[in-house]
Amino acid sequence: MTQPYSEEATQPLTQPADGIDMERAMLAVESDEDDFRCWGRLYPAQENVRFHELVKEEISVGKLKTCDVCLHPDELPPPIRVVVSRHHFSIIRTYRPDRFGGGSTYEIQLKDLSMNGTFVDGNLVGKDSTTRLRDNCLISLGKPQNEVYYFKDMLVENERLPFKLSRKYHICKRLGTGAFGEVSLVFNKETGKAYAMKSILKGSKVNQRRLNSEVEKLENEIRILRRIKHPNVIQLIDDLDCDTQKYLFLEMMRGKDLYHRITENKRLTEPQTKLYFFQIASGLRYLHDNGIIHRDLKPENVLLATDEVDTLVKITDFGLSKVLHPETYLRSLCGTKMYVAPEVLESGGSNKYTAQVDVWSLGVILYVCLSGTTPFGPERKGKTMDEQIRQAIYYFPSDTWECVSVSAVHLVRRMMTLDADVRISVSGIFDHPWLKVNKNFFTLFWCFRY
Repeated sequence: MTQPYSEEATQPLTQPADGIDMERAMLAVESDEDDFRCWGRLYPAQENVRFHELVKEEISVGKLKTCDVCLHPDELPPPIRVVVSRHHFSIIRTYRPDRFGGGSTYEIQLKDLSMNGTFVDGNLVGKDSTTRLRDNCLISLGKPQNEVYYFKDMLVENERLPFKLSRKYHICKRLGTGAFGEVSLVFNKETGKAYAMKSILKGSKVNQRRLNSEVEKLENEIRILRRIKHPNVIQLIDDLDCDTQKYLFLEMMRGKDLYHRITENKRLTEPQTKLYFFQIASGLRYLHDNGIIHRDLKPENVLLATDEVDTLVKITDFGLSKVLHPETYLRSLCGTKMYVAPEVLESGGSNKYTAQVDVWSLGVILYVCLSGTTPFGPERKGKTMDEQIRQAIYYFPSDTWECVSVSAVHLVRRMMTLDADVRISVSGIFDHPWLKVNKNFFTLFWCFRY
């Protein structure tokens, strides 16, 4: 059977990062106590899937209540729920003599017992067939994209990780990487909850100047995230400062980012755009009310909670953000050019500009969502992209925009107004007819669903 997580449990759930200790593994098997040592874990790959600790040598998984791991209907989305067999698969741990020594080694296998198939790391196992289950393997049901569990071998630890990191978190897989750091999927060892971990290397002699800039961005992000809390702004869960790296632990958003959502669908429908836009604007208004300007709003910095159309969205990535005081103006040139406001390009870092730069960026995001195209290009009608942005030269081609409401187009124009003083404010957005029509619906959706 599995051992469900309990805050009152006294049995340690983690082990020192010293690799595979076979003596310790054998002691776990030979123990006659009720609280057997946990040798494996099933971490959730879906938001509502439960976390399980594996303590028996054979674990049954399926929708039958008699299974060691029972997949309840309420924890699975419909596409996965309908393909789960009564006894879908088993996880089996076996021991065999070590050819090179006097001890034993273990092997963990998954046996597929389902009608619709079990996949390990995207590969079909096949009914009544087995495959070896390794640390951090991804288990899917019915289809490779129906991800349900990550398997964790508790006797495998990464010795290179700092102790204060490895004692709290299991590092599962890399989600993204950059020149000086990466983003990884991690699980809290105590609760089994998934987080996104951002890390950045602190000590490198290569391109030290740029490295210092990246560290500064991360520290700036930590300072900002510590003081804010809003349903549409990514939440900081934890942060660790180790000898060679700094780590941020953020909410895990499983629906990828807005950029992927737009490209997957070519463009978004107007109702779908309105739902996401309302939430982004809500988060942005909260930031501005708290004296914070984002400065790098773009679809890549808007995360979605799930793959569903109706989902929660959150603003993320505060590396370039500034904390403002009343009447404070910004002078630095930053942000991604396609979404950067004209006054930022015009200033070149010398003139002053305000939080209205975020409104322009959000207007460009709205344009892209509704049309599936960008308002500016490398060279259009003899104008460079910089010139197009500086002069606010953009169009609404009829073949693309004929299915978009006049009210939506009007809001885009108000947000992408050249003069920042005339440009609509983030508060004014909520009084615009395009949002006001469904304002009560969005408020109810936001409050009751989340």
